Amino acid sequence: MKKAEIYGQVFVYILMIVVFAAILIYGAHQIQRLMQQGDKIDKERFKLELKDALADNIEYGDTEVRQFKIPGAYEEVCFVDEATYGDSDQIRKLPYPLIKDSVESGSKNNLFLYPDGADSFDVGPIKTYDTNNAPQAFVCITIDNQKITVRLEGIGDATKVIPI
Repeated sequence: MKKAEIYGQVFVYILMIVVFAAILIYGAHQIQRLMQQGDKIDKERFKLELKDALADNIEYGDTEVRQFKIPGAYEEVCFVDEATYGDSDQIRKLPYPLIKDSVESGSKNNLFLYPDGADSFDVGPIKTYDTNNAPQAFVCITIDNQKITVRLEGIGDATKVIPI
């Protein structure tokens, strides 16, 4: 083999490695983007499913036990009672600074996903109760195996959310 042929082969190999690396990086980026879009879709599906369940159980006397699949790597779902908004004593009792800030600012978001709490939204008129059916300013439910179970009871103008 001549020296020029050897240099030519080395150049071809280096070029192949660069092209292969570029394809690998591009593919990894696209897979990551696709997974993020899947998470957004799962969150939106959860939000709509929960809103529908709450709306279906708003009439007085309606009762249903529901299990919801929680998307992502969340540890807790916190619901805030609509009566908490505007009540400074209740606001002080809220466990997480992000919920306090949201309530104090007048945001109508009443569901927060933790540990980060950045994902929050309004699920409609709710009243929060503990497992003993006592009214609470908020209730946080630990997510077990990406699921929570709640009892929904219609009280006419809102739906009671009771953890199980």
